[in-house]
Amino acid sequence: MKKWLAKIFGKENRTQNSPAGTVFTIPWEINRQSIYQYLLPYTEGNEPLPEKAQILPDENRLKGELCWVAGGIDGAFGHHGGGSTAEETAEQLLDMLIAALEHPSKSNMQKLYALLTDESPLDYIDLLMEKLPQSPSISPPKLCDLMHWLAVESPDRNPVKCAIALLAYFPSDENKTLVATLGLHEEFTLFTVVALRNMLPAECLEEALFKLAKRVTGWGRIQLIERLPDDVSAATKDWLLRDGYSNSVMLEYTAWDCATKGQLLTALTNDNVDSGLLIGAGDILSVLINGGPARDIDDYADGAQACHRFLALVRQTADDNINHLLNAGIIGDFVNDKDKNWESLLAKGWSEDLRQKMSDDSGIILDQPKWREKVEKDLTLSENPHYLTIQAAKRLEIDYWGAIFASQSLCPEVSNWYELMQTESVERLEQILALAESQLDLPAIATGPDTQMGLGPQYQQHSALGFILQDLKRFPGKGWKLIKTGLRSPVIRNRHMALNALESWPLEEPPAELRELLVAAYQQEPEDSIRERLEKALSECKV
Repeated sequence: MKKWLAKIFGKENRTQNSPAGTVFTIPWEINRQSIYQYLLPYTEGNEPLPEKAQILPDENRLKGELCWVAGGIDGAFGHHGGGSTAEETAEQLLDMLIAALEHPSKSNMQKLYALLTDESPLDYIDLLMEKLPQSPSISPPKLCDLMHWLAVESPDRNPVKCAIALLAYFPSDENKTLVATLGLHEEFTLFTVVALRNMLPAECLEEALFKLAKRVTGWGRIQLIERLPDDVSAATKDWLLRDGYSNSVMLEYTAWDCATKGQLLTALTNDNVDSGLLIGAGDILSVLINGGPARDIDDYADGAQACHRFLALVRQTADDNINHLLNAGIIGDFVNDKDKNWESLLAKGWSEDLRQKMSDDSGIILDQPKWREKVEKDLTLSENPHYLTIQAAKRLEIDYWGAIFASQSLCPEVSNWYELMQTESVERLEQILALAESQLDLPAIATGPDTQMGLGPQYQQHSALGFILQDLKRFPGKGWKLIKTGLRSPVIRNRHMALNALESWPLEEPPAELRELLVAAYQQEPEDSIRERLEKALSECKV
């Protein structure tokens, strides 16, 4: 690789900052907007991209109804290696690159671009990079020209990702700026951060990643925080603990990195711990305790001492922020867990004495009168009680149902259906059903069975119906009108939930129209698993 890269910077080549000017035939429709030009207006500033810029120009060309959040596929599957298909793709791309660089004809460019568009670079890029130096017919300067051209001009995301990855080996100032601009969108941030780690000297890397991390909030932020150096500046540490840990995917993905790189325990032992830092610390510790797809409290060497220090600070504060109550409660539940294998954690400080102290502190915090006063006030005064207020009411065993029912009655768009259904009262259920029938457009939901997943704002009412249906099985004989609607919904989950509710219906009291409805549903059902359930329901129907 070093010999091959040396050719790039040899004296016989052009300077790094000036493309050779190779002309490539455009293999896409001429009127399509490039992704780079689409993102270029947002290069200045410190805020994430506005909502209108989150949807890339190629969005409507993606195949299939199920669309991942930006960067989601690469983020979720980024740690999986390629198999035989990846090897084959890398070989094909290498051959097509050679052909296109030697003869950038329309045919060669179309074949190369089609493969680049269809295949995810995450699958093949490492293999391709291994093969490039072994191909003497590949001209590094021409390859740089092609990748720069694709990064600037391509209207499709996968070719842009490949271009970013390969531009990592052509670290001109122009290319650094180019990949950083593309990294503003979460779909490309992973490729940008990997490229910048190759392009920038170590002393410049943290600043560049930190600047970009503040402008992304989802998978891009997760990828950036994971790849920050272990030893970062005081400003970066402070941001990690106050804001950086928060992301729109799962806090579990960033909590451990923020706790360790942000030196959470050290921050909590300082004299100037304010509310913002205390909220961040509590959220991070609670997420680590909850566990998940990333490293958790068992992997955090300072976990015991950090939790102990956090509880001591919360005991002393007059701040009535609900986060403090909830996080103290989570830590208390954790240290009181009798099923936890505490022996394995003794070396990390989780002694019985320390756990007892934390249990005592948590209990004292939860018993403070200010929490009940705060929650009851919020439930009374707020038109739409915050999620955290509801969680705090559960923790304090305060009946919040009336408040959220009133909120749902006044504001149909708030969708409190899940929380409303967390009741055992038949009387309350009757109120929920009446409200749902008045607020949901049932005929608009019951358009007939289909294979829709029900994702996106256009399925908001289907989602609301699903929250009600999933708990109707606890109330046999109730909600027939909603069950009928669910069986006719295009959303697969709605139909499964409707059948769950129907299966709890008393066999001696079936609705009169049940058989007719089941027959029609069976005849129209496109999903095999639901057809099997409908067939079983028909065989048991007594009408």
